[in-house]
Amino acid sequence: VSQSRYGNGKVFEATDFKFNIIAGVTPIIYKHNDASSGERFLRIDFLGSDFDEDAHMDMAWDGASVKRENKTKLQNTMLEYYKHLYETFDPESPAEIPDSIRQKIKALSKLVARLQTEVVKDRNEGMIYRPQSAVATRLQLQFKNYIISLAHVRGEKVVSEDAYDIVRKTGFDSCPGLNLEVVDYLRKVGQATRKDLTNKLKIPSTRIHQIVTDLEQLGIIHQGKENNNSGNRGRDTYVYTLSEELVSCLETARVKANNKTGTNRKPPESSGSPIDRREPRRLRPL
Repeated sequence: VSQSRYGNGKVFEATDFKFNIIAGVTPIIYKHNDASSGERFLRIDFLGSDFDEDAHMDMAWDGASVKRENKTKLQNTMLEYYKHLYETFDPESPAEIPDSIRQKIKALSKLVARLQTEVVKDRNEGMIYRPQSAVATRLQLQFKNYIISLAHVRGEKVVSEDAYDIVRKTGFDSCPGLNLEVVDYLRKVGQATRKDLTNKLKIPSTRIHQIVTDLEQLGIIHQGKENNNSGNRGRDTYVYTLSEELVSCLETARVKANNKTGTNRKPPESSGSPIDRREPRRLRPL
């Protein structure tokens, strides 16, 4: 039930309806994580890493004088386009999804669900309960509807790899940024120490400690020792690698590791923590 109260005191009540919300927000949205409660949001970073701030500022400057006129024209154009999409879409005959893309979506859904999982902590006691990621069914259906809609917009009878690439980017953007940075770095280099992660990713060491501890609890990474001589006075120090299952999911979702880095090699010997002694958890793909 939705109720809206207007300035005249009247109340409008609507029931039995479905709606989607599209909102433009700042990166502070990553502060809010309700994945454990069944969060329903997908996120996509429209600016990206190649955003040209100067060009954006110049465009805003030139368009300021006709802003109201352009805004009205844009609204009318978008409404007409939405009407066109609605009238031409046949829910009984959606675009065909090849099995290869279906498997990629399945892997992507698993990975996003795992990376979205929050390790709930108390300031004094630390981890309150062992984290358990949600079954990826909801994300899989979201991605399915998303890619069918993209195919319709693109005029495709069979879903293309280009459409999947958009879905994959959206999946990655829907994950907490710092967790994804650590996973992506380990995917590229194969293994790294906490010092490596701190120096290369420019993230404070205390935050890196929290991230790798959480990712280890989720079964996303493994901690172990090797003869790396990277600690103080040449001692061995802990190194982190992605779990073999996560690497498999990444490859299924078509996020290939760099062969020169040895990402696919066997994880280092267990450090003996409780997570290492348990049966490996089922991972989800990026």
